[in-house]
Amino acid sequence: MLNLLGSRLSSISLCSSLPFGLFRDPNVIPKVLRITQNSPCTLSCLDSRPLWTGSLLYRNNEKRENVKNIYDDGAQGEYSFTVENKEKFDGVFPDENTPNMLFDDVKFSDLHILEIKVSKNNTIMGVFDTKGKLLMNRSCRSEGFRHARKKTAIAAQATGFSLGTLMYQAGIKTVRARIRGLGSGRIAGIKGISLSGVNVVAISDFTDINYTNDPRPKKRRRI
Repeated sequence: MLNLLGSRLSSISLCSSLPFGLFRDPNVIPKVLRITQNSPCTLSCLDSRPLWTGSLLYRNNEKRENVKNIYDDGAQGEYSFTVENKEKFDGVFPDENTPNMLFDDVKFSDLHILEIKVSKNNTIMGVFDTKGKLLMNRSCRSEGFRHARKKTAIAAQATGFSLGTLMYQAGIKTVRARIRGLGSGRIAGIKGISLSGVNVVAISDFTDINYTNDPRPKKRRRI
């Protein structure tokens, strides 16, 4: 009984000390079988396979791709836009005749203004008249998105679609948009407005840029 127990313990220590790659070598397997042929636990060690970490690596890569998709929904102009031919954009930018242009029988200067305030954590949208009076507003938080989901492009598109539906029901079918701030909801918010049936005739960027000096650095952490 003691000899059998000793042979099992020696085979366990032998199998645990040998690397898994050695069991695939045809010259090593007969030697191991010859040493521990009376041990029943040797077969379980020989039948075991080396640890495969491919699924873990694939899962980590999938997480990185999901994080990438949060900030970029694939829309053209989300972060950059390449101008290939300048002649295609002649007459698109505003000039001195733009305020008197008619869009759906309404002057450009009399159109309602859609304000989109984009931050790194949320997207807030509001509709103003020509005098600056707020008519209606929506945000990603009011649409039910919480925590980190508020800053995604999907949340901004859903918020734009909800606000666009309210605008369409109120009779506001043509607007001009003003975007303020940097974030993933810049283009997605306008896309949601367009999907609701509201026509966006102009897009202006009013993002504040600091040209004077760099922002103040964070205070050093005290330990």
